[in-house]
Amino acid sequence: MVGRLIFEVFVFSIPFLVFGLYLLVTKSAEERGQRKWPIQILFLVGIALATIAWFAMILLEDKSRNICREPARFENGVVIPERTYPCEHRIEDVGLPNRAREQVPPDAPG
Repeated sequence: MVGRLIFEVFVFSIPFLVFGLYLLVTKSAEERGQRKWPIQILFLVGIALATIAWFAMILLEDKSRNICREPARFENGVVIPERTYPCEHRIEDVGLPNRAREQVPPDAPG
């Protein structure tokens, strides 16, 4: 639990750390008499490339609607690979783990 909390705090603080680093770099560049525009351009180019990569990953993701995926897992000393299978989506099953879905009969009142 503590590890999860530390991870969440770290992820939350990343934008603040990056902005602080940006301020330090531009301030030190101004103190040395250099122009800060190359740093600003590099910063903006980095943000633009990260955004483009993010959208590219979204567009390249497999979006087949009737295919379910069971992730790879390690069981009894054997790696069981990922498997894809045709699946039926039911709105009442959203948020239920697989075992809970199997226990609820399909014709049970909701």
